Amino acid sequence: MVHLDDEELLSAADPTAALTPQVRSHLAECAACAERVTATARLAAAARTADQMLTGPADVPSFDTLIVPALPAGRRSIQAGAVADTAPPEAVPRPGLRRSSRVARQLVAAQYKLVPGYLLPLTAVGFALAVCLAVVVPDPGWRGAAFGALVSLLLLAGGLAVSGPRTDPRWELLMVLPVTPRAVFLARLVLVLAVDLTAALLATGLAALLDHSVDSLVLISGWLGPSLLSASVAVLLTIWRAYWLGSLAGALVWFSAVVADLPARRVPNVGVGAILDAVWSGSTFPAVVSVLLLALAVRLVPEPRRISI
Repeated sequence: MVHLDDEELLSAADPTAALTPQVRSHLAECAACAERVTATARLAAAARTADQMLTGPADVPSFDTLIVPALPAGRRSIQAGAVADTAPPEAVPRPGLRRSSRVARQLVAAQYKLVPGYLLPLTAVGFALAVCLAVVVPDPGWRGAAFGALVSLLLLAGGLAVSGPRTDPRWELLMVLPVTPRAVFLARLVLVLAVDLTAALLATGLAALLDHSVDSLVLISGWLGPSLLSASVAVLLTIWRAYWLGSLAGALVWFSAVVADLPARRVPNVGVGAILDAVWSGSTFPAVVSVLLLALAVRLVPEPRRISI
């Protein structure tokens, strides 16, 4: 005869448990299992009695009992139903320049973990390809156009990769940090753009080092303005409206810069070609507008709502 296992024994000792017909018939026939069930029920009852004698009945305090002592004096009086005058809070001293710079540096360094993992290898491969184009393409006009187009596209991709705070999986965490979401987003944007601009300058210098016929200043003037303006437009529209709108607008700005940088025999200096030449021909207009657009994008990052009791 197969006796009851431990699980069936505990179920049979519980008077509220529903027993199967097989267990009932076995208990009616097996005196040993019936004695074990009786002993288990008595042991459980004795354990419950000892627990009540040692710990006493469960006494759950009310919410007010837990929260009111932690509230300031003024809010305790409001909670109790009386209005009391409260002293003005003491002014919190502002951190000094050294501490602020240290916090800013730590915040920028911490954003490396929030940058998408694919961005770094994609950027490295892209800049390596740009250097190859600057060295291999024989025609100086097409060489500068290809190098500037690829570098500008890489900076545009970097801006789009970090310009979606509404879709950030850590957005809820940013709402409870002492640092505002705007500061976190600005630190992440500064990190990515600084890395991309540094890599672009290094790629330009490497291309000029490998091929002495490459004019580094011409290459820099070909990608600096278009990359900043296309990335800033994409970031602003992504924060303001939607990711697809920012991507489309950034791509259009990038395409207009690429068309304007083509050799002169392909783009006549009349009509639209003249306008593109006026905008992209080494002027400071794209850089100034880019700084203003990025500042506006940071301003549009939503802040957490202040909740007061």
